[in-house]
Amino acid sequence: MSDKYDDWNDPIDEEFTPEEGEQWDEYFNEEHPKDSASEAEPLEEGDTFPIDEAFFDGDTSVLPAEAGEMAEDAGLGQQGADSLDYDNYDYGDDDDDEEDPEDDGRYTERAIRLNRRRRTGLLGGMMYAAFILGVGTILALLGWMWVDDILGLTKDDVPVEITIPHNFTIEDVAHELYAQGVINHQWLFIEYVNMFGGEERIEPGVYQVRPVDFRAIIRSLNQRTGELVAVRVTIPEGRTMMETFAILEYNGVSTVEALREVADTVSFDNFEFLAGLPMNTMNRLEGYLFPDTYDFFLGQSPESAIRTMLRNFDVRMQMNDIYELVEESEFTLHEILNIAAMIEGEMASVEEAPQISSVIHNRIRTGMHLGIDATIQYILPERTEFVLYAHLRIESPYNTYLHLGLPYGPVGNPGVAAILAALNPDRTDFFFYALHVDGHHHFTRTYAEHQAFTNSPDFVHYGWGTGGGGE
Repeated sequence: MSDKYDDWNDPIDEEFTPEEGEQWDEYFNEEHPKDSASEAEPLEEGDTFPIDEAFFDGDTSVLPAEAGEMAEDAGLGQQGADSLDYDNYDYGDDDDDEEDPEDDGRYTERAIRLNRRRRTGLLGGMMYAAFILGVGTILALLGWMWVDDILGLTKDDVPVEITIPHNFTIEDVAHELYAQGVINHQWLFIEYVNMFGGEERIEPGVYQVRPVDFRAIIRSLNQRTGELVAVRVTIPEGRTMMETFAILEYNGVSTVEALREVADTVSFDNFEFLAGLPMNTMNRLEGYLFPDTYDFFLGQSPESAIRTMLRNFDVRMQMNDIYELVEESEFTLHEILNIAAMIEGEMASVEEAPQISSVIHNRIRTGMHLGIDATIQYILPERTEFVLYAHLRIESPYNTYLHLGLPYGPVGNPGVAAILAALNPDRTDFFFYALHVDGHHHFTRTYAEHQAFTNSPDFVHYGWGTGGGGE
């Protein structure tokens, strides 16, 4: 049996009988046991393998012809037919041919890898394009948002109130603008200011700011070019400088500390009426902060607020010819304001002003102590309803009970009526006055008359009188 099938090239001219088929199966199983593909011994070059003639449908004559075709396809010619590797030859898509399972698996795996590479390459390209498109879209949107914030292209043109504090930083400004909806990006505003400037143009204050472009926003945060929020403030006559500053602080114009610092350190030398007052003068601006109703601005700079009041003082003096009247008097403007401040602090009504002025002038002329209670109130930490005898002994250059002549300076800021009364006192021989229970002052010529009134029930502070000119 083995002799018959050992030679690969021997022609097979007969068909298998059933007995020969059984012998073939026995032979094949002995020579080639059914081991796994991994355990089978590989064929070496020159090895032969028996071929069932049924593989060729009993016609082995096709071998030379097909070998010739294979050789011709391979470019070997007829001489190379015998040398062709039949196992690796592609026989086409003949469905009736048997296929090598190992070749089929190898080709299938190669096709899967090829398809996977094709799909992976296509998917990767699509993902990369989507990534680039997404990043570009995001950058474009961000760029548009930033440009829109800088130029204010789509913002609502509705003004909002912005407060810029004293000693601010650009970060404070950006935070306030962002909190009020004027800008959308704090960092972008800060970078814009750092790049193009503008921090030096921003001033403290409370402004009406519209959400527009950054350049216009910076301009709107300046007290000269911006729209400040106005506040109307009334300063009553007779208020001291510190009381005036407290009123301004209460109304949000500035702070007492900032106003006091400016009053002490800024010369305001452009106002001629302050030219004769040295900078080291205590409460130098006392008497010059004219009492009136003002339209200040919230958060206004302290220097600007004080200049507003000083300008008003100058205007009022000119309107009432006070500068000319001072020139005609025997006093300086500062002395007139000193007298007027005492009148303002003492009079119960405007009608009394010329009479109280006459008492002060009469005492100045005769060398008496002025003894004005308003000067005592000025040196007290707080105003009191009653001036006590203990208060009269407080050492101060403003104490007119202890020191002759005018006090160190004005004890308040007088109005026009008091200033005119200081310039034009009534001609009387009154040296004393005290407050009557009906609200007006009772004037007397002698101290005895004065004492008689203060010891009477008509005296408003009966039993509390000081016996001085103010009571």
